[in-house]
Amino acid sequence: MKIKKPTKATIKEQVYKIIKEMILYQQYSLGEKININTLATDLNVSNSPIREALTMLEEQGLVENIPNVGTCVITFSPSAYREICSTLLIIVLGAYDLCRKQNTLDTAITDMKKTLRQQKNMIDSTDIYTFMKYTLDFDKSIVLATQNSYLLSIYERLEDLFFLMVLHVHQRSFDEHCENIYEHSMILENIEKGDVNAAKEWFQIHYDKEFLVVDNKHRQNHE
Repeated sequence: MKIKKPTKATIKEQVYKIIKEMILYQQYSLGEKININTLATDLNVSNSPIREALTMLEEQGLVENIPNVGTCVITFSPSAYREICSTLLIIVLGAYDLCRKQNTLDTAITDMKKTLRQQKNMIDSTDIYTFMKYTLDFDKSIVLATQNSYLLSIYERLEDLFFLMVLHVHQRSFDEHCENIYEHSMILENIEKGDVNAAKEWFQIHYDKEFLVVDNKHRQNHE
């Protein structure tokens, strides 16, 4: 991805977006230090908007400030992975119950069908980033259907972090893509049937994955 030079109008926000995309699209590796001076030179800006953008990213959980080291892209531990997955599961299950109470499941179902079709169309693609976007959009559909802005803001606070985490833990192989699509299909099928217990069980299966990170060098040798 070519680095875009930000304009002077909204420099902090643009720098924030640029760095976030560099992290999410893996131009920075997990745990890699972000050199402020180098980045400022590349973007042709002063250090100040870089530091402000990194503060915003730290609040999001995408970077961390390590004493005597500097600002680095986060790394994932098994415990952090489980905590994020369990938090998202609670949000999604709560959203499902709220949709049932509000009778807004039809909206969720319509959006889920659309994103599931998009996933299926992308199953053979090497563009894992777009595939993952559709994957997360499926899960987000149930939250959006609640029309609850507070619940949505909580979900979105974790969305980029989850995107980055799943890219490093899952969704690299064709089999993983198939598994994801199957789980989504079962979630949707049981929501449509009105089988609440089965739908919730499939949501739990969907978010209950083993923590397994394969480094890029090992992955490239086996693809």
